[in-house]
Amino acid sequence: EMVIASKSDAVGFQTFAMESPHAIRTLRSQLMKEKVDKVAALADNNARDFADYKYRIGQINGLQMAIEIGEAMQEQERK
Repeated sequence: EMVIASKSDAVGFQTFAMESPHAIRTLRSQLMKEKVDKVAALADNNARDFADYKYRIGQINGLQMAIEIGEAMQEQERK
Protein backbone atom coordinates (compact mmCIF):
# COMPACT_ATOMS: atom_id res chain seq x y z
CA GLU A 1 0.00 0.00 0.00
CA MET A 2 1.39 3.40 -0.98
CA VAL A 3 1.11 6.13 1.62
CA ILE A 4 1.36 9.71 0.37
CA ALA A 5 2.72 11.77 3.23
CA SER A 6 2.10 15.26 1.91
CA LYS A 7 0.60 17.26 -0.91
CA SER A 8 4.06 17.69 -2.45
CA ASP A 9 4.49 13.88 -2.45
CA ALA A 10 1.22 13.56 -4.35
CA VAL A 11 2.31 16.20 -6.86
CA GLY A 12 5.67 14.50 -7.29
CA PHE A 13 4.10 11.10 -7.88
CA GLN A 14 1.55 12.52 -10.32
CA THR A 15 4.36 14.28 -12.20
CA PHE A 16 6.46 11.11 -12.32
CA ALA A 17 3.52 9.19 -13.78
CA MET A 18 3.46 11.49 -16.85
CA GLU A 19 6.11 9.34 -18.61
CA SER A 20 7.95 12.08 -20.44
CA PRO A 21 11.49 13.47 -20.28
CA HIS A 22 9.98 16.60 -18.78
CA ALA A 23 8.47 14.53 -15.95
CA ILE A 24 11.85 13.67 -14.44
CA ARG A 25 12.96 17.31 -14.50
CA THR A 26 9.67 18.40 -12.93
CA LEU A 27 9.88 15.72 -10.26
CA ARG A 28 13.50 16.68 -9.54
CA SER A 29 12.44 20.29 -9.18
CA GLN A 30 9.70 19.36 -6.71
CA LEU A 31 12.09 17.17 -4.73
CA MET A 32 14.72 19.93 -4.61
CA LYS A 33 12.14 22.44 -3.38
CA GLU A 34 10.99 20.04 -0.66
CA LYS A 35 14.61 19.38 0.36
CA VAL A 36 15.43 23.10 0.52
CA ASP A 37 12.32 23.70 2.66
CA LYS A 38 13.22 20.88 5.05
CA VAL A 39 16.85 22.02 5.36
CA ALA A 40 15.69 25.58 6.06
CA ALA A 41 13.26 24.36 8.72
CA LEU A 42 16.02 22.32 10.36
CA ALA A 43 18.42 25.27 10.19
CA ASP A 44 15.83 27.31 12.09
CA ASN A 45 16.43 24.83 14.93
CA ASN A 46 12.83 23.72 15.20
CA ALA A 47 13.52 20.05 15.94
CA ARG A 48 11.73 19.03 19.14
CA ASP A 49 14.48 16.66 20.29
CA PHE A 50 17.31 14.53 18.96
CA ALA A 51 14.93 11.84 17.70
CA ASP A 52 13.01 14.48 15.71
CA TYR A 53 16.32 15.84 14.39
CA LYS A 54 17.38 12.37 13.21
CA TYR A 55 13.96 11.86 11.58
CA ARG A 56 14.27 15.14 9.69
CA ILE A 57 17.83 14.31 8.59
CA GLY A 58 16.49 10.99 7.31
CA GLN A 59 13.83 12.80 5.28
CA ILE A 60 16.46 15.11 3.79
CA ASN A 61 18.73 12.17 2.96
CA GLY A 62 15.80 10.32 1.37
CA LEU A 63 14.99 13.32 -0.78
CA GLN A 64 18.63 13.56 -1.84
CA MET A 65 18.63 9.89 -2.79
CA ALA A 66 15.48 10.39 -4.88
CA ILE A 67 17.07 13.39 -6.60
CA GLU A 68 20.15 11.33 -7.43
CA ILE A 69 18.02 8.49 -8.82
CA GLY A 70 16.18 10.99 -11.02
CA GLU A 71 19.48 12.39 -12.25
CA ALA A 72 20.69 8.87 -13.09
CA MET A 73 17.45 8.25 -15.00
CA GLN A 74 17.97 11.46 -16.96
CA GLU A 75 21.51 10.38 -17.79
CA GLN A 76 20.21 7.03 -19.05
CA GLU A 77 17.65 8.78 -21.28
CA ARG A 78 20.42 10.83 -22.87
CA LYS A 79 22.30 7.70 -23.98
